[in-house]
Amino acid sequence: MGSTHNQTIIMFSNDYDSQIGLVKIIEEKYKLIKCSYDVSSYNSIEAYKSSVSTFVFDDLSNDFNTSWLLSRISEQGLLDSVPVAFTTIEAFNDFNKLGYEVFACDILSLFITSELVARRLSNLVDMYILKQQISNLTQIHSKRLMMQANKLREQTHKMHKLNFDLIELLVAAIESRDVESGQHIKRIRYFVKTLLEAVATECPEYNLTDEQVEIISLASAVHDIGKISIPDAILLKPARLTKEEFELMKAHTTKGARLLNMLEGIGDSVYFQYCREICLSHHERWDGKGYPNGLKGDDIPISAQVVSVADCYDALTSERPYKHALSHEEAVNLIKTGACGAFSPQLMKCFDWRLSEFKRIEEEFKNNPAPSELQDELADNMEIVTEKFAELPENNLPSPVIEKYMQLIIDSHDIIFEADLENDEFTLHKGDWSGLFGYIPRNMIEALSQVSACCHPDDLESFTGSFSLDEFKTLAKEGRKKVRAEFRINANNGKELLAEGSVILKTNKKKELKSICATFNGYDSSIYVKETKPKFKTHDALTGLYIESALQNEVEIFLQDAAEDTVCFMLYIDIDGMTYINNTTGYEFGNKIIKGVADRILETVGEKDCIICRLSGDKFGIFIKDAKRKVDAVLFIESLHKNLKKEYKRASGSNFVTVTIGASRYPVDGKDYRTLITRASYASDISKLNGNDMYAFYNSSIDNYKYFEKSFFFDLQSQGEDNALQYEPRYIPVYDKKSDSLIGYDYLPFSILDDVLPIPSDFFREALSLFKNKKHISIIQIKELVAKTNEIIEKTGVSPLFSIFTYLSQADIPAVLQQLSILNETYPEACNHVCLCLPQTFLDNISWRNLRSFADSVRSFGFSLGVYLVCDNNLNMLCMSEGIFDRVILAGEFAEKGFTGFFPPEFLSHTIDNLSFYSSTVTIPTILSEINTEILFSYDCTGFSAYESIIIGTDNMLTHFSKQYTKEDMFSREKEKASIINPISFVFALDKSKCIIIQQDFITGVITYSNNTKRVLGYSLKDCVSDKELDFEGFIHNEDIKTVQTSLAKAKGTHKNVLSKARVLIRSDEHEQYQIFNFAFLPTADSMGVTTIIQIIFLPEN
Repeated sequence: MGSTHNQTIIMFSNDYDSQIGLVKIIEEKYKLIKCSYDVSSYNSIEAYKSSVSTFVFDDLSNDFNTSWLLSRISEQGLLDSVPVAFTTIEAFNDFNKLGYEVFACDILSLFITSELVARRLSNLVDMYILKQQISNLTQIHSKRLMMQANKLREQTHKMHKLNFDLIELLVAAIESRDVESGQHIKRIRYFVKTLLEAVATECPEYNLTDEQVEIISLASAVHDIGKISIPDAILLKPARLTKEEFELMKAHTTKGARLLNMLEGIGDSVYFQYCREICLSHHERWDGKGYPNGLKGDDIPISAQVVSVADCYDALTSERPYKHALSHEEAVNLIKTGACGAFSPQLMKCFDWRLSEFKRIEEEFKNNPAPSELQDELADNMEIVTEKFAELPENNLPSPVIEKYMQLIIDSHDIIFEADLENDEFTLHKGDWSGLFGYIPRNMIEALSQVSACCHPDDLESFTGSFSLDEFKTLAKEGRKKVRAEFRINANNGKELLAEGSVILKTNKKKELKSICATFNGYDSSIYVKETKPKFKTHDALTGLYIESALQNEVEIFLQDAAEDTVCFMLYIDIDGMTYINNTTGYEFGNKIIKGVADRILETVGEKDCIICRLSGDKFGIFIKDAKRKVDAVLFIESLHKNLKKEYKRASGSNFVTVTIGASRYPVDGKDYRTLITRASYASDISKLNGNDMYAFYNSSIDNYKYFEKSFFFDLQSQGEDNALQYEPRYIPVYDKKSDSLIGYDYLPFSILDDVLPIPSDFFREALSLFKNKKHISIIQIKELVAKTNEIIEKTGVSPLFSIFTYLSQADIPAVLQQLSILNETYPEACNHVCLCLPQTFLDNISWRNLRSFADSVRSFGFSLGVYLVCDNNLNMLCMSEGIFDRVILAGEFAEKGFTGFFPPEFLSHTIDNLSFYSSTVTIPTILSEINTEILFSYDCTGFSAYESIIIGTDNMLTHFSKQYTKEDMFSREKEKASIINPISFVFALDKSKCIIIQQDFITGVITYSNNTKRVLGYSLKDCVSDKELDFEGFIHNEDIKTVQTSLAKAKGTHKNVLSKARVLIRSDEHEQYQIFNFAFLPTADSMGVTTIIQIIFLPEN
């Protein structure tokens, strides 16, 4: 099966003297790694986990270290692939009691002959080798199959995309022939989607998923595609059709289905199946009296049934040349009474539940034939054609389908032009350019200059910044193919027009811009442009309101010129329960809620002199200019708060959209934008502590937010301490006990239990169980601390690390990350000095993967992460996850038990050592006496910190801090800390990096390499690097092999580091290529000057 001396066996025992015979048998044929049942053995597991062939377990101890080691081995999947041997039947039984399952096992008891022990051990090793060979072959064949499947999937995707585009072209052609048909198609999509959502919820028998709802909604656009074959005399007839004409019109169902069948390769596509069903059967009826096939009941596909209802409703509520539009109520009555044919009773119930949404969509289209959220769709028709031409090779002609309907779509646009940048030419293909801009330009530069001269003043800056040849060239380099355009122009004829269209960028293979093709339509600005119309880079696309940067700019400009007696108000509006709405109704419905709130804000503000913006997500800001009296602001906020409350309905019931509003006043609460919006946000957060659907004004006393939970804080008023002093923040100095140096401060926003240390765990437990608004209290505290830290940095130029105890749970993760993102944008430097400490209960029922994702997100915003109440009743093993927590704070009572004899102090020291293995700081949250410190030191436990006396007030803390370090001291200390590497952290960091390490041991002859090779190179080095031989030909370019071999020999002979470069093979599913890597050959020599180890480190040059 292979050389046995190449195989590694790891043995665990706390008494090797009793296993001398077994050790001798193993060492005769195998490489033996001896480990004890101790946490430190984990390094050996990490180092040899890729080469171990068998584990041997001696008698297992029922202690923490043994359980921890076994859990680590199991978590890495080693027990599923590596055989296990036991020295005694008792060890086997103890192992089984722990609940672990193994790939294969045996007993190597010395009560049997040594030959039999050797044979059993050999069988286990051979079994492992055989399994590895089978696994390798399986991986090779699986990879080949995956590559073939990916190619097939890619080809299928391309085919489906082409067919999808062709159908979109046919739909666009219908719109070009009959504008009303085009609008009908748009409305149908929205009617179908809202009705399908109700069917999916209330009719589980149809098994409709969210994905199917989306696909059917898209497919509904083709329901009348067969009308492309109906003569104009019938399709556009301004009167009722005769019986004969109606028979011809009915044929659009079958002709449309045949047209779709002409597209090749669509049989297995869900989208095209729905297209055919809808196109053929959307005029069938529940009682079998529809056409063309007279289907009955559920023989009619549900997709076609839903489109039938939507089609009838839209036909009734739309005006036709031969009839007036009916009202919503009249149309609903006709559908329910069967005047339009019979529909499924279940479908009619769903229709009832969605009537308000049908009415809203119908009214929105009636008031604005191109509602803002639909304008992107209306502008896409010509883009499909122009993009297809841009993608065609120069010597290729468009497909017959595109060529057939291209002219119809071109006719629907006002201006089409092309600019050849290589020959510096401008060609107008369609439209009255001279009537708009005076004359036909010679080239694209002149054309842009003409448009700029006629551009509306409010859009000029955005237009010139976004539409220039340099900008187009940059976008082309980035791979962009088109740019949407929307701006107002003052034409030569005196009209103000909204120009809307697309600019198509055509490039060569090097992504260099060769030419530009553009299509535009012009609309009457007085009809289509409202105050909410989005503008470049200053307005939110969904609501049409200012974005925050625009609001900040406007407010700062206004305040610069404000008179001394000016009084203004800043409002911070937060939609309540938006996360719940998004999770239960979907983000599309959530966007409708946000858009509705924005519209009602505009309606309420009216002519009032205000600046309105969408701050982010579900939050809005309003700056009220020059409000002399607070009572006027109160009345306005009361009216706004009332108007923003609105009922929304779903199939499962109805609910209300409410908002919480916070307000701050200029100049009392702040004299700049950032202070005003921060304090208005703070007032909103405080208001939420009392519940949603409220509003509050900021004032200085609102900082004492514990007032809202005063009953919990043990009746603070009864304490003898001065009440004002209670509200001063507390800072607990945290000192590293080994170096006696300050690490940072634990922050408390106010006095807790007369400032007694340690803070009882009961306090935190009750806070976590009794607080009604834990999330809001935590967010408020975090905001307050970050703001304080920023003030300290601005005042002193340096800040210590502050840690804060939060009361968060897993459900709070989305809201907290959103707030951290905002804080990072506002106070990026301050965030780097704040550590968020989670309660250990946060770790209950959370996976390591999700915890790691949360930790990475927190760090991406500059914060560090800690955990407190560790070992409070139990120790959650996630506290010992590598790379998760920067700080671990023990429960105060747990530490005290170690010093009072409740359990041996060595248990406390072992716990601290284990935790410090994974975290940079482990804190005992109390003031340690010298005796207790020496007790821990006596057990070689030095990796911990502890508290000093509480400091009251920020000024006193800064005085204390200034005595500890100067700014230069802090800088040098940070440099010193940065030089200390945790070995396990290094292993994890290396595994994620692009740095590859190969190590050759000339004494043992073993060659090992880092685990990240497959991720970096696309393949494993196992085929190129064996245990004894290093083969560069497998991954180094042929021309560079000699350079690498020479460098290796030079490093080995001279005992000096050698640097070089070489091309390394990079492999992916699509192709193979060579990339330049930097190599470093690092030798290690013994006392005799003989090289014992060489490490080869290489990483990509770029």
